[in-house]
Amino acid sequence: MTTFRCGQTVSYRSVVAKSVRSQVAKRRTLHKSQNRCCIAFCWPALTRDVVLDPFFGTGTTGVVAKRLGRHFVGIEREEAYVSLAMERLEKTKPLDDDALEITKSKKFEPRIPFGILIEQGLLNPGTVLYDNKRRHRARIRADGSVVGADVAGSIHKVGAHVQGAPACNGWTFWHFEEKGSLIPIDLLRQQIRAESAAAN
Repeated sequence: MTTFRCGQTVSYRSVVAKSVRSQVAKRRTLHKSQNRCCIAFCWPALTRDVVLDPFFGTGTTGVVAKRLGRHFVGIEREEAYVSLAMERLEKTKPLDDDALEITKSKKFEPRIPFGILIEQGLLNPGTVLYDNKRRHRARIRADGSVVGADVAGSIHKVGAHVQGAPACNGWTFWHFEEKGSLIPIDLLRQQIRAESAAAN
């Protein structure tokens, strides 16, 4: 039984894994799972994460991990697979740091409840919100909900209702008025995130 250890930890980028999978698929196959790209690489990982593959086979997990600059541990008992895995790993080079950079998705940003804007005095209860063409309006309540002509609820629920839509991003749909101009409430959310990041 042979155990492989290798890697230097950095962030993961999904498009890189797809590229690796495409290149690995062109190699000769000794193991039935050689061409399967590891599911473990499908999500961004925290720094210094380690990927474990207890059935290392011909080393696909190690190849992907090494290219992505990640730590890995592989275990394999078949000598034929061990030899090919070692050969593949010796030929594998880590990608440049620039290629491993990822664009942060908004879903990974800190969640900011709409009520925080009221608590911090950025918007006040009673303030009227509008869509960008002033076709719809809703008034802010003290608890962070908003109320339209015939519906009350979150900025998302009311925004969807007034449009007759199944869903709505209330942060980008609603605007507040300042000096005659309409400003997206999302700018206030971004302000809070920036202040929070600076404080940390």
